[in-house]
Amino acid sequence: MTETQILQQAQEGDQRAFAQLAQEAHGKMFAVCLSITGNRQDAEDALQNALTAAWQNITKFDGRAKFSTWAYRIASNAALQIVRSAATCL
Repeated sequence: MTETQILQQAQEGDQRAFAQLAQEAHGKMFAVCLSITGNRQDAEDALQNALTAAWQNITKFDGRAKFSTWAYRIASNAALQIVRSAATCL
């Protein structure tokens, strides 16, 4: 099955299809979260936030890029948000 077919299933609400897409993007997503946050705990929180956001917005993904590229951007934004939140608490 192609990424496009799996993506279509995910956009129709198939959680298993989304899990397959997320599993393939997981390594890159976690790496960018860890790189931005600088620690494993915050990186894991950012990754969880990113995966939740990706699932909630999967229908908005238009397929012009690979899913992993889109998910990577969501992950980097989630990590930046955690860093910003931590900075405002200081």
